Amino acid sequence: QYAGFTESPVTFVYTDGLVLLGLVTNMLPFAVLPMYSSIEKLSKSLLEAS
Repeated sequence: QYAGFTESPVTFVYTDGLVLLGLVTNMLPFAVLPMYSSIEKLSKSLLEAS
């Protein structure tokens, strides 16, 4: 608005896309870290068999 690109303020807060992005980035470590730890516990022979 200060640069003259828009006439009215552009609202990004509380839009559906940004709320979803915030929830995903907040919860992603809680999904990835348990999967990573369980994959690390797998036997190396299973990796060779696959």
